[in-house]
Amino acid sequence: MSESTPASYKLYNSGQVFLASFLGGPLAGCALLALNARRMASRPRPGVIIILGTVLTAALFGVGFVLPKNFPSAALPVASSVGLRQVATQLQGARIASHVAAGGKKGSYLAAAGVGVSFLVVTLVIVAAVVLILPDGTSVLQ
Repeated sequence: MSESTPASYKLYNSGQVFLASFLGGPLAGCALLALNARRMASRPRPGVIIILGTVLTAALFGVGFVLPKNFPSAALPVASSVGLRQVATQLQGARIASHVAAGGKKGSYLAAAGVGVSFLVVTLVIVAAVVLILPDGTSVLQ
């Protein structure tokens, strides 16, 4: 590809990573980060990003189970989403800005929201399956 021809792929910025993460959890935001990494052939590799997103999602569920009942319900999703936005900015922000400045395409916020909602649905199905599999009266924390 010549210097004057912009790349044809779309990249997702840190705001879009925030949106996907807020709607669908850390794994959704990491999916966009992994897609960017694959398209830019950058490090960390996409598989590593997905594994980290899975670990972060599991950790978020674990922390959510041990928090007191009166803890603000939006605090965890907002905190994790803000954290992922910062990671996106640090890891990929400069390259995405260069890509867009050179005429490259940026992914849409609607697509980022779709990724977030898709991951939310998958997460809810998994949680419902676990609840249905557990015997009546069994707690996950016991």
